[in-house]
Amino acid sequence: MTSYDPRVTCRRGSAPPVSNCQDLLDTMASSQTPRNYGRKGDPRAYVQLPKEFFDFDQECIATVRTTGQLDVSSGDEIWQAIAAVSGMCVRFGKIGTAFYRGKTKQLSIDVDTGGSPRRGQE
Repeated sequence: MTSYDPRVTCRRGSAPPVSNCQDLLDTMASSQTPRNYGRKGDPRAYVQLPKEFFDFDQECIATVRTTGQLDVSSGDEIWQAIAAVSGMCVRFGKIGTAFYRGKTKQLSIDVDTGGSPRRGQE
């Protein structure tokens, strides 16, 4: 086993239903394969950011963002970040962000209902 440092910040906001975030996690494709994550238009980016993942009802939305640099991550790391925010924030009625993800720590993942102030800001 290895340790896991979640680096999650919770804040007040309209939290999605916990069951919807669990549905998102249950249906999200995950992989250990490293992929390049970068801003839209970056030809080196396999995954163009921002990238949204959501449950069937679109009540729980996870948005992956970058500070602007290309970074490498896996679907498993993104899944773990969403699970951490859901477990540490959403289940207590808050929204949250997982920071310092990816090989060079350039990625962040917001989990909310889509009405958070950060939504739409890249």
